[in-house]
Amino acid sequence: MSKKHPPLLSLSHVEKSFRISGKHVPILKNISLDLQQGEWIGLMGNSGSGKTTLLSLIAGIIRPDHGEVFWKGKKLWYFFDIYPAFLRNREMGFIFQDFRLVEEESVWENLLLPLRIKGWYGKEELQRALWLLERVGLQDHRSHPSGLLSGGQKQRLALARALVLRPSLVLADEPFANLDEHTAEEMMELFLSLRKEENFAMILVHHRKKLSNSCDKTYHLENGRLHPV
Repeated sequence: MSKKHPPLLSLSHVEKSFRISGKHVPILKNISLDLQQGEWIGLMGNSGSGKTTLLSLIAGIIRPDHGEVFWKGKKLWYFFDIYPAFLRNREMGFIFQDFRLVEEESVWENLLLPLRIKGWYGKEELQRALWLLERVGLQDHRSHPSGLLSGGQKQRLALARALVLRPSLVLADEPFANLDEHTAEEMMELFLSLRKEENFAMILVHHRKKLSNSCDKTYHLENGRLHPV
């Protein structure tokens, strides 16, 4: 009998609160969630519902007050931030609503940023970066300052940058919020195409119900709790 693999990511009864105006305000309440390799989960919720907090907790940027987070069956320890930082630099890709590009640097330099943070890269990594640049249609903009790109082009660059390290998990925090409907649909088609080739898992925070059709599961975060949609 083959041994069953643990989920890529698992949250068990996770809770998180913040001190606001002298009071502890609960943001996440008893969150439990399993994410399998290659699985896409959509995450919806009103502004301020805790979606970004949940992504930050998964990435190990903040730690839960209660509960546990597991990565491939191994508990995520937060001492000295060594293990969470290792995962962020090796296993996770990030796409932000505001792109977070270094706008004075070129498209190519922005694309290589995760490799520079990792500390080393070689011919294979550079070839992959070139391939991704072509896949997102920015090969002719390689030397352009990223600050001069259109919103759609910036989002394409952010997508390529998130995948340059071959991550197991992509955390996408409302990546289409600043795009018009047509450009958002084009970006989603690009996501789906790359998913077939890469088989990465993703947690996609979004506000467009139509995007739920592309996810394996969708949850709504309300009053600190996850509800299946």
